[in-house]
Amino acid sequence: MDRAKELKAWLSEVEEAQGALTGVDDPAFTAEEVAERAAALAKELEALAAKPRPRPEKKAPEEGQEDEGEDEGSAGSGEEAGEEDEEFQDEL
Repeated sequence: MDRAKELKAWLSEVEEAQGALTGVDDPAFTAEEVAERAAALAKELEALAAKPRPRPEKKAPEEGQEDEGEDEGSAGSGEEAGEEDEEFQDEL
């Protein structure tokens, strides 16, 4: 996200410089410059978005519980599993 902050800072600087110019001066920046910088940022963000998120770690069963008992318990608690899925989707 440093690149986004850099782009925002650059844009603020050149907009301030543009505001100080008169109508007959050369522009402080061009739309092409903004588009190039924005495209570079978008490409970087797309690469980050394409990277798969790590799966949440599974909780270890408590002592005294067997793996089979966990399967039976999860079948009856479909709401809990649905809530975990919703939380994971909210993080995306």
